[in-house]
Amino acid sequence: MPAKTKEELVPLLPGEKALHLAISRALPAVDDPEDGCIARFEERMKAQSGISEAHLEEHEGQTVLCLHYDPNLVPLERVERIAQDIGVEITTRFRHEILSIKGLNQGTNTANIEGVVRAVPGVLSVGVSYVFEKIKIEYDSTLTNHEAIVQAVHSLGLRIGEHGHDEHEGHSHDHEGHEEHGGHEGHSHSKAPEGANWFRRNPELSMSILSGVLLAIGFIGERMFHLPTLPAVAIYIAAYIAGGLDLARHGLPSALRGKLDVDFLMLVAAIGAAALGEWIEGAFLLFLFSFGHALEHYAMDRARNAIEALGKLTPKVARVRREGKEIEVPVAELRIGDIAIVRSGDRIAIDGKIIQGRSAVDQSPITGESVPVEKVPGDGVFAGAINGEGALEVEVTRLAKDTTMARVIKMVEEAQTQKSPTQTFTDNFERIFVPVELATGVIAAVPPPLLGWLTWKVAILQALSALVA
Repeated sequence: MPAKTKEELVPLLPGEKALHLAISRALPAVDDPEDGCIARFEERMKAQSGISEAHLEEHEGQTVLCLHYDPNLVPLERVERIAQDIGVEITTRFRHEILSIKGLNQGTNTANIEGVVRAVPGVLSVGVSYVFEKIKIEYDSTLTNHEAIVQAVHSLGLRIGEHGHDEHEGHSHDHEGHEEHGGHEGHSHSKAPEGANWFRRNPELSMSILSGVLLAIGFIGERMFHLPTLPAVAIYIAAYIAGGLDLARHGLPSALRGKLDVDFLMLVAAIGAAALGEWIEGAFLLFLFSFGHALEHYAMDRARNAIEALGKLTPKVARVRREGKEIEVPVAELRIGDIAIVRSGDRIAIDGKIIQGRSAVDQSPITGESVPVEKVPGDGVFAGAINGEGALEVEVTRLAKDTTMARVIKMVEEAQTQKSPTQTFTDNFERIFVPVELATGVIAAVPPPLLGWLTWKVAILQALSALVA
């Protein structure tokens, strides 16, 4: 929810005063102006006697909550107490969690996951990021709980990772992910072993290429070398399996749950083509569709790897001075005020302020600056930056989870779990379009032969053409 501009601000009524509260003060652990709990807080505050308006606005360079109140009806202390009570109630009831998902593979349709989880009573919003293998959920804790959501994810053959982060509580839940018993197993999306060849690192793209190669062999064999029908059909069946296995693995379970998508349309069209003996057309359709899927997920995997590389820019340990001794401690254990020792050529482990030493610091991983920046005592430095030739003593000013790099990665993760209006529209459109298209195919295939207008083969071919188009 964007802060109001000066032109949009609601003016104070005669006799009213304005109270500005930091978002996190009114709503514990909420710092995102787009958080849905802010709108709930505003509505609840405006319903209170003596409070006429509640909104976000820019105040002294920060986005804050502005409350308009009449001091003759409700004193300032009362307004603050009401705000804190309502804030605690809202953040306790409406929970936000970001959970790691294990078992995503390259063919996973994240819309299916969102649909299943959204069907859990009490779930208000769901967003899945394939790139980060995370799911962001907002739910009403009076209607559902974490365990019900985990069970819904497990029903898809997926698992929840070891650490689920509850944004409103500000701490991690150590929910152990466990294997699903019964049903179909999740297909691990874990990376191929180090040194694995290209085909093992890109299984979906490899299978799609194999489908295309088999299709070409069967086609050329029939047309140029007069390959008998039976061996040619066997080759086309192999092309079907290579191109359609991943589509079937995700399209059929979705169809059984009542979720009909474009993958299911392609499977129906390919099966129909095979039933009519048009093996080449069906195999070519599956090859093209699987190849498009594979390229999409190949690009997403590259994005995932880029973000993972970004996360590895910051060191895991830092050298600090405590009780007159220099020791190495995990970055997560650093405290505000610790003195970190940064030697020449080291990566800076934490955001802080230089208290001794001077050096040229390469900040390009964070700021994109093309040349190192000269730093002197009093200047700030970022975690992930590379120190030059001089040694530095840096006072820690932010915890590891609050560094600029950590916040950038967190914002990218959250952005990946959110959908644009266009994405939301297309998802909703698909839910209507696919059943309508299937019904159209049935109408095009069945009535014309029964009425004597077309032969069954011609009518079914036209219906399949409509599905593909």
